[in-house]
Amino acid sequence: MNGMAMDLQQIAAFLMGLFELARFQPDAGAASLALTLAVIGGLGMRDWLALNATARDAALAHMLTLGVLTLVMRDDFGMPTPLSLGFWLKLMILFLGYEIAIAGIFFAKTVGRRVIRQEA
Repeated sequence: MNGMAMDLQQIAAFLMGLFELARFQPDAGAASLALTLAVIGGLGMRDWLALNATARDAALAHMLTLGVLTLVMRDDFGMPTPLSLGFWLKLMILFLGYEIAIAGIFFAKTVGRRVIRQEA
């Protein structure tokens, strides 16, 4: 139980560090959020058929997290309205970026798994 509590403390410290980074350097915070979501998505995927759904979920989580983060910091809501073209373009660019990043991470995971199986 003590090990699990330490893990939760480490995760909480990581998330607080991520929010502090996003607060003081918004571009670096968004990049670290994107990298974190891509790694979680790539490692959590079971097969290639889940790539589109994983990238879609990561893009939506990215948009919602940045939008909520601006509200938490008492700024204006930073997300464009869903009826504007800018919203859909940003979401499409995020989706394509996440597809590429998650596919790369999943590819590395599957190749690494095959190499380990062949060595055993």
